[in-house]
Amino acid sequence: MSRTIVICGHGPGISHAVAQRFAKEGFRVALVARNPERLASAVKSFEAEGVTAKAFPADLADTAAVTRVFDDIRDTFRSRHGRALERLRRRHR
Repeated sequence: MSRTIVICGHGPGISHAVAQRFAKEGFRVALVARNPERLASAVKSFEAEGVTAKAFPADLADTAAVTRVFDDIRDTFRSRHGRALERLRRRHR
């Protein structure tokens, strides 16, 4: 069973290091941030290491965007973690 970590506000520093750590443990990586180009670059670096990673561009200051992004993550990874994502999504309504 694959597990997924969602990194919100992904950037080149601590959040990327956290994502790398979980990726080494076998997690799939969902990266959320505003800059699609930086996200695409990060996804390429993870994929080069054999990690399943996906970019989810979104402005987390926008409540509607938060709802959409968690729906997209759930739909993309279709895992038992959907309930946890649903709880997070409901908090941002």
